[in-house]
Amino acid sequence: MVIERDSPWWKGSSAGDLEAYLAACSQGQVGVVVQALCGRCGGGVFAVELGDGFAERRCVGCGRVDPMLGGERTPGAGELGEARGGGELRAVGEARGGGELRAVGEARGGGELRAVGEAHGGGELRAVGEAVCPCGGEEFEIAVGFTERMDGELGWVYIALRCTADGVLGLYADWKISSAPTRKLLDLV
Repeated sequence: MVIERDSPWWKGSSAGDLEAYLAACSQGQVGVVVQALCGRCGGGVFAVELGDGFAERRCVGCGRVDPMLGGERTPGAGELGEARGGGELRAVGEARGGGELRAVGEARGGGELRAVGEAHGGGELRAVGEAVCPCGGEEFEIAVGFTERMDGELGWVYIALRCTADGVLGLYADWKISSAPTRKLLDLV
């Protein structure tokens, strides 16, 4: 488990690298990390859809679809979101650092933006949230990191992906957890 930082995007050699990546992206704030595994076949590779407070995964091995973290797809879900590190959003904003602007949104560090939100790095999130790596890969290993508040509840959720095609790591979504009890989310990855 070694993260390579010498290319435009951080790369990992295994799903285990996502934990260190989440710690770095959250400036050490992530205290709990859960790796996603399919409840049917035990597989660890998924196609992923993300939105504002919404995440869903489809197992590449058996096709099982599971909503993550108790979120529900609602009208407009997927229009807002954020991809950092290796992520690209296809939405609305401003392109910086080599990014390409196709609507309204912000892309930093070589990311491309084609929906509503902000992309830092190189991966992407297409309008309703289909995660796509800069290499075009659409299959990922998933780790979800949580910050813990002083009262023991969870404060923020971070969703990191590792592309199985080229190993690029990206923080594709994060949001503040607003309803309690929050510890149940650990079982909903």
